[in-house]
Amino acid sequence: MDHYMQDSIAWHRAVEVEYQRDYKSLALILRDEMLNRLPPQSQPPLRFIIYEALAGPSPLEDIITDLQRLAALLPDRPILG
Repeated sequence: MDHYMQDSIAWHRAVEVEYQRDYKSLALILRDEMLNRLPPQSQPPLRFIIYEALAGPSPLEDIITDLQRLAALLPDRPILG
């Protein structure tokens, strides 16, 4: 295996570890909370975005785009808490 390939694999592994350690839990909580706050008529069609593990050509972008899509569907009202 050439040096470029080794560096690429190492970088991808480092990104996966960082996502699992620092961001996965928050992404799952945000997704689930937004889904719970959507009115029944606003429930989006199911999408096959895997938050638990990074998979596919651009997994972080897929997760970010999905969270943005869900946020845009939320009703405009203050969050009580």
